[in-house]
Amino acid sequence: MNSYITIFEKIIIPTHNFLFSMNTIKILILLIIPFAIIKADAQGIKRYEEGPLKVDDFLGEPERGSDLLGQTLIKLEYYTDEIERNDTTFVFANTKNYLDKSASWILKDESKFQTLEYFQVLFDIREFYRRQLQNEINTLTERQEYNRLMQSYYDKGTLEIQRFQIKSDYGVNEDIVQKWSLMLYQRLSMFDEFEIPSVRDKHWGFGGSLYYTNNFSSGDMSDKLNPAYAGFGFSLDVIYKDYYLFLNAFLAWGTVKEDFIYEESWEKDLTLGMANANISIGYPIIDNRTHKLIPYLGYGLNEVSYPDTEGVEDGLTVNSSGLHAGFWYDYNLFSDIELIPNIGFGGAKFSNQQYIRFGLNVLRVNNVVYSGYSLNFSLGYSVMARTVETY
Repeated sequence: MNSYITIFEKIIIPTHNFLFSMNTIKILILLIIPFAIIKADAQGIKRYEEGPLKVDDFLGEPERGSDLLGQTLIKLEYYTDEIERNDTTFVFANTKNYLDKSASWILKDESKFQTLEYFQVLFDIREFYRRQLQNEINTLTERQEYNRLMQSYYDKGTLEIQRFQIKSDYGVNEDIVQKWSLMLYQRLSMFDEFEIPSVRDKHWGFGGSLYYTNNFSSGDMSDKLNPAYAGFGFSLDVIYKDYYLFLNAFLAWGTVKEDFIYEESWEKDLTLGMANANISIGYPIIDNRTHKLIPYLGYGLNEVSYPDTEGVEDGLTVNSSGLHAGFWYDYNLFSDIELIPNIGFGGAKFSNQQYIRFGLNVLRVNNVVYSGYSLNFSLGYSVMARTVETY
């Protein structure tokens, strides 16, 4: 939602007997162009929060031969915005109510202040419904509802503008204009400054990681194999509530430390492939905005492979499997929360975290050649997305 979605109106006021006649010729033009894509020049607009309208905000040229005191172009938009709170970036749908200065004009005569007050009431009405729109838009669970909701609040504002114009005789009745001005001031004062809604995690989340990894051995295993200092790995995470399911795999390349026989002669300095894979369940014992520590326990497989050589066409492997344990430590680099429903995931809202991850895997190894422990140290980059809800 990177484009600006705009509904705008054009309101003009007749000058003929404006101050003196209750039989003023009433002219109202409402141009409703739903969802026009417009990117406004920040220097050419007057945002509502910048204060009351002033004559200097009307930069347009009066229409030649016109019978009008003034004309205003007020726009209502929603757009993608972001704000940081407690080291987390929130991405949300923001709304904006503003005057297009270049398309708005006012005659510089003795009636200009009454005309300004009239236009200010129109601006206030739009702002009242913009604030209602803002409070509701980020609670939606379907992104396609944004346009419908914006149109609804725009229509409500338009109906109220029409009531005000009729009651005030399009600004001729100054008492009514002042009455509405006070009423809208009171209504607007009921709204607190907009705040990002509170967010909590829902049940499901998913993550993935890539690692640089080393493999070491202990016990009899370390007598046969040298450490492997060059390797890589990955993991997939599935989160349900506070529980983590990890699918981990690591591959490194090491060498034979001393000769041994297993179907063939495994000679010293022979390059070997060393693989570990496991599935495990974890639960965080530390979990805050910066640090996360997740011990886990599961079932794993260790494999050391002899390369294809002449006479050993498919190579050889020494396998072992059993219980394994380990931990992941995550240092949070970046967090954001997408309060805009994701159409590709059924309208879900997500938090997104990115980590530097360090971990240790320990697997008990016991086979016909050696026994001991395979220790895998990993350092990598991790991302996680988790469904969230506002409340």
